[in-house]
Amino acid sequence: MDTLCIGVDIGGSTIKNGLFLSSGQLVYESKLPTPRNGNYQELLDSLANGVKELIMGANVLWSQVSAIGVGVPAFINFREGIILHAPNLSLRNINLQKDLEKIWNKPVFIENDANLAALGETWLGAGNDSKHLMLVTIGTGIGCGIIIDNKIYHGSIGLAGEIGHMTIVHENGRECTCGKTGCLETEVSAKAISIAAGKLATRLKQGVLVDYYKKQGSISSSFVIEQAKLGDIDCLNIIADMGKILGSTLANVATILNPEKILIGGGIASVGNHLIVNIQKGFKQQATPLIYQNTTIELAKLVNRAGITGAAKLALSNTK
Repeated sequence: MDTLCIGVDIGGSTIKNGLFLSSGQLVYESKLPTPRNGNYQELLDSLANGVKELIMGANVLWSQVSAIGVGVPAFINFREGIILHAPNLSLRNINLQKDLEKIWNKPVFIENDANLAALGETWLGAGNDSKHLMLVTIGTGIGCGIIIDNKIYHGSIGLAGEIGHMTIVHENGRECTCGKTGCLETEVSAKAISIAAGKLATRLKQGVLVDYYKKQGSISSSFVIEQAKLGDIDCLNIIADMGKILGSTLANVATILNPEKILIGGGIASVGNHLIVNIQKGFKQQATPLIYQNTTIELAKLVNRAGITGAAKLALSNTK
């Protein structure tokens, strides 16, 4: 019988779960809200309940599952499965791997969520023809997974790829959840979109942003994204500005890593081609000609399933 494994993707707002065959076929998936109060026990309970619902929904036996891979938006000691710091989850120095193995009595493997999304795209997505790639996810925060020679690149202690905390605003930058100011994540993320939309609404005399702001007092990133898809010029401009900032930053990173492809994923990538075009513009302005000519920037293929797919691949790779 084909091996079953589980991929879990802990996001800033949602925990996604997927049951996979070793062939890569997704058997069943589920999701539930991520606890946001920094209560570690609540997070463990949510993870346990989510996987229980997954098994029940798929109508399979727990004994059929070989291992579980878990992606976390965090600085991680991947060798020991320890969360060193998860800013968006308010967690520090937690041995998640050990605690989950106690709950599930199965092998558990912990990895940075962006690394797993990159691994998922390399396995079954837009990166399956590339040996050297980067996947940048834009959502609650910024994640970046790096694949070199078809393997996750971790760096010396597992912190490679944390481009969301590169300083891009050197004076009077916004405060970041990591404790610094001026990080990329403060300018390119769901929160950054909300801030930009709110500021713009106070300057405009009319438009969907003005109307929404008057009713709600603030503007959600999801509203901006939906209106951008519908063609609202103000929302499109917010996305364009953010895309150019990201593209400029990625040009600097690509100068060091020289990837074949840079894939863009995460919830904000649902805007589609308008985002990609502006990332490419920012990239072209800063990259050397040879880097620009030999680097493809495109949308990730697996969208919101990249994380669970990569987590499942991690579990499979470590249990063969």
